[in-house]
Amino acid sequence: MQHAPSPRQRGFSILEVLITLVVLAGGLLAIGGLYGKIMNGSAAAKERSEAVVLAEKKLEELRYALYSSIASGSDSVNAATGSGSSANFSRSWSVASSTSPAYKTVTVTVSWTDSRNQSQSAVLTSRISGIDPKRSGELIATVGSNSSGTGNGTGSGSGTGSNTGSDSGPGTGSDGDTGSGTDTGTDTPPVVCTTTLTISTQSANGTVGTDTSGASCSGAKKSWTCTATLAYGTPIIITYTQNKSSSSWGTTATCTAQTYSSF
Repeated sequence: MQHAPSPRQRGFSILEVLITLVVLAGGLLAIGGLYGKIMNGSAAAKERSEAVVLAEKKLEELRYALYSSIASGSDSVNAATGSGSSANFSRSWSVASSTSPAYKTVTVTVSWTDSRNQSQSAVLTSRISGIDPKRSGELIATVGSNSSGTGNGTGSGSGTGSNTGSDSGPGTGSDGDTGSGTDTGTDTPPVVCTTTLTISTQSANGTVGTDTSGASCSGAKKSWTCTATLAYGTPIIITYTQNKSSSSWGTTATCTAQTYSSF
């Protein structure tokens, strides 16, 4: 009996195994590099988020500080527990004062060195009004010529009388008082009033707006109108934005119409 020859069986050659290992190693290296970039990006995002939080905290501290005590300074802070960031932050703030209207521009800069040993920074800027928020309701406004008020006056006077008689005549006396008063009252106008601002711009491509609470702006092209319902003397900041650049104009609530055409 003759048996048919069995087909020859082949396995993997050493060359094929080496090629497979090289391809696999290249893929693992690529995945490892991508994972490293993801981790670095996540750490950078956590550090920047923590830096912004620290800048906002300092701005809030300065907003509630005594206005006259707000001044430039610096300090060093660590990341909050549980924030996922281990960076050490250096925080500094600069203060620029304006007198008309009264406000201070505060710029807070938080700097740190990231995990790649590169310097990073986050900057926040805000304006702090010179009017104490606790006293904003006590401001006195003057509205037109229809304001009215009441006054209180006090008066005082004294008088004496005498009469004498002789012999058996009876004596009589009289006493009369005369008083006078001076009005020392002060008229108290309404606290809140409306100020209308008419804004004319040089270009029709920009926009006019305001971050002042109680004020709003509307319009188009070169003609804009801003209305503010605020206490007399409250600062109003108007901002003109064009092509990602902006400029500001500061005024105060005067309860009368104002115009501005320098944007």
